[in-house]
Amino acid sequence: MASPSCETWLVFAEMRYEPDGSLADATGHRWVRRRDWLDPAEASALVEQGVTFLVQPCRSRPRREHPERFKRDLSPWLMTRSAAEAAFARSAEPTGSVAEFWTGIGEAPDILLFVDAPPQPRQHSELTDDWE
Repeated sequence: MASPSCETWLVFAEMRYEPDGSLADATGHRWVRRRDWLDPAEASALVEQGVTFLVQPCRSRPRREHPERFKRDLSPWLMTRSAAEAAFARSAEPTGSVAEFWTGIGEAPDILLFVDAPPQPRQHSELTDDWE
């Protein structure tokens, strides 16, 4: 797969949540969340297919990551729903990465967003710019 051009990288600059819960970037591209949870195998398959992914660390803006970081930095933290439910049963504050699928509006490509959070789907009210 060819490396992305500079223009492609700029599409994901200064990500922010809109009041309706959609994601937008500084260039005006927008995304709508279609799935609030993908199991690890689903997320891995999409990354292998070349779907762009972003990571939103705790209380930070979503940012694009290099594909080679997926297996090393993200994959170990993904959980199936049953594993997440078991983690919640053991601890009030388990953390992991939740994989969400976002559909691009217009010319924006579909993306995966990995959110560092308790391993549960985020509610619509949590799709806000609460970063510092």
